[in-house]
Amino acid sequence: VYELPEVPVHFLCPADFPLRPRFLDERAGRLSLRVRGPARSEPPKVYAFIDLIQGHCSTPGSYQQPVQIQLPKDFELAQEPPPSASFQLMPVERPAPAP
Repeated sequence: VYELPEVPVHFLCPADFPLRPRFLDERAGRLSLRVRGPARSEPPKVYAFIDLIQGHCSTPGSYQQPVQIQLPKDFELAQEPPPSASFQLMPVERPAPAP
C-alpha cells in the first residue's frame, strides 16, 4: 500500500474553454490517497482530475463535481473514492483586440 499525501487535482477542459476553473478552497486542489499495487522502488504516478469536457459546467458560477482518479495498470484505490470538490468557473480575461 502506498500513501500519496500530495496528489494535485487538475481540471480537464475542452480546447478553447472560455472559463477558468478555480478551487474555492486552496486545499481542495490536493488529495491524500492510499493505493494498492505491485512493489516498486518509487511511488506510482496517480492523476486526479475534474472532467469539464462533458459539458455539465458551461457557465460562470460555483460547481461541485466528483474528482476522478487515474491509476497505473495493476493498481487500485485502498480507500473510499475522494469526495467531490467545489470550484468556480470564471470568464477568461482576454486582451482587447488591437485597433
